[in-house]
Amino acid sequence: MKHLIRAFLFLGLASTGGQLMAQATTVFTEANLSYKRGEDFFNKGVYGYAMTEYKHAIDLLRPANEPSWE
Repeated sequence: MKHLIRAFLFLGLASTGGQLMAQATTVFTEANLSYKRGEDFFNKGVYGYAMTEYKHAIDLLRPANEPSWE
């Protein structure tokens, strides 16, 4: 039985090339994109747009059940 389980694990890892793939959630990818745009704007000296993008990233990452802060 142990040999059978090991064989299936070996075949499973061999078929994926040893790498396990995971799908990133949309919220994190969109928040990351907003953060990167904010960094771009900040480095260009466009601080108003940078602040807007940072706020958008924070809003995307805030849990839905957390009360809004001021």
